[in-house]
Amino acid sequence: MAEIKGYNMPDELYYHQEHSWARVDGTKVTVGMTDFFRKEAGDVVFIDLPDEGD
Repeated sequence: MAEIKGYNMPDELYYHQEHSWARVDGTKVTVGMTDFFRKEAGDVVFIDLPDEGD
């Protein structure tokens, strides 16, 4: 696991430059936001996700 400026960056995640990540587990993908983004953004009150298959 890498640590960058005090933030842990697990090796098994794929990172996007805009502070999101994805974890692939077989046919399942989990997405999330980095600790840096979470701390900068504050409380998340809404997430707009595409419909399945889009």
